[in-house]
Amino acid sequence: MSTLKEICKEQTEMIDEMRQNIKELTEENEKLSEQYNKMLEERNSLIDDLSWYKAKVSRLERENHDFKKRNALLMNTVDDLDKENKALRIQSNTYFDEWQESEKQRNEFISYINLYTTLTNHIRMKAEANPGVSRYIDLVNYIDRLERVDDEN
Repeated sequence: MSTLKEICKEQTEMIDEMRQNIKELTEENEKLSEQYNKMLEERNSLIDDLSWYKAKVSRLERENHDFKKRNALLMNTVDDLDKENKALRIQSNTYFDEWQESEKQRNEFISYINLYTTLTNHIRMKAEANPGVSRYIDLVNYIDRLERVDDEN
């Protein structure tokens, strides 16, 4: 059997061992507590970030909705401008066709003026070259009367 001294020694060793275990467990507990506190801080930070991101998503959704409205309005405006552009092109083409026709008529009129001038100059030259021929003189007088009437109008 063991003596009291041995029993005390064994119990003292057990107590020391238990103290050592308690010390190790306490240190481990402190480390776990620190880890837990860090995780809580991170969790709280993530919760704060989450609310910030939710607010940002809401703002972006509102902006997106506003942009969609603006886009729809701009598309309507573009459609209206396209229609107006087509109408202006048609009108422009009509004006161009009318201008071409008037140019054609103007050129034809200038051609008639040139022919008229050539004819009247020829008749006047004939009248000057042949002063005794009354028909040339009569034609010159008639031309002068016509030109005087045109000048008065």
